[in-house]
Amino acid sequence: MIEAYDEDYCPNNQVTYFEITNGKPRSCSLSSGNLCPTGFTCTVVRHIVTSDKSISRCCGRNFGCPQNSAAQINPITDSYVSCSITSVNSCQSGFACVRSSTFDTSICCSETNSVLDTFCPTGKPLNNGATECSEKLPCPNGYVCVTNENKNYCCPSHEQVCTLPREIGSCWRKKIKLSVTRYYFDTKTGTCRSFNYSGCGGNDNNFRTLDQCDGFCLARKFLFIVF
Repeated sequence: MIEAYDEDYCPNNQVTYFEITNGKPRSCSLSSGNLCPTGFTCTVVRHIVTSDKSISRCCGRNFGCPQNSAAQINPITDSYVSCSITSVNSCQSGFACVRSSTFDTSICCSETNSVLDTFCPTGKPLNNGATECSEKLPCPNGYVCVTNENKNYCCPSHEQVCTLPREIGSCWRKKIKLSVTRYYFDTKTGTCRSFNYSGCGGNDNNFRTLDQCDGFCLARKFLFIVF
């Protein structure tokens, strides 16, 4: 049996898909077909010199998609697919239109947990998508109506999110620690504070900006949020 190591990552500037549950790279088998999430392809990352076997990972191309998400690739241009956030079905099934963090445009990214997280200030929207809600048509208990890019979403409410403890997540690698700055609401101080987030796992008390955290957790009596 050939042992795969956590340090076996995707080559050629591709992104590696990490398991949400334990933060480890997902292994796959070329002989079993593509058992990888949408946007990712099973790719050999290491050949075993002493045998004819190899180690494979789920690899994709990012182009500024969120953490653990891969871009939809245009087979003609071999590049990302542009889209419009306000247009329905501008991406193929399994992909969502997301603002790229690398290019000044919106692109189609695979619908992983990270993509769903971009629709709400934190957490995932009810039914994983846009819905009809407003001040006059509120969301169900436990959710609040949020407007994002001219679409409305029922997102987890203050009571569900802001009382949760800080969690750094489960994506720490053994030798290389990659992290991003996020913000959480500290119930002891009554303020939003920064922390180093590992990139996957954790809980919904996890905001991309200080303004989002302040606007969400300090506004306790709200029905409608725009961000």
